[in-house]
Amino acid sequence: MFIFLLAIQTGEKRTLLVVTTSIAMKAGPCTINVINPKGRATNLKTKQVPDGFETVFSPWDSGLHKVKVEYVGKEIPGSPFEVEVFKINLNAIVVTGLETRK
Repeated sequence: MFIFLLAIQTGEKRTLLVVTTSIAMKAGPCTINVINPKGRATNLKTKQVPDGFETVFSPWDSGLHKVKVEYVGKEIPGSPFEVEVFKINLNAIVVTGLETRK
């Protein structure tokens, strides 16, 4: 099984995929819970896809989140995964060099 997610910005939607193609028992169940920096847990809905199970993660709180993945009632190796969620200040972005275009 494989899940990879390091950082994401607030409000961004990211698909999480738990790949189960290398295991004999492919039918699950698979549960994914996210614990936000305030300690609130949210169960993400998963759906079965050809490679395993997928869900969408779209956090609104900045800070360190923990993603706990269980497959057939057992926590997978490496879980919980830590995901840093950050807020981007779009007002701080400055674009230069476009003023020379005609």
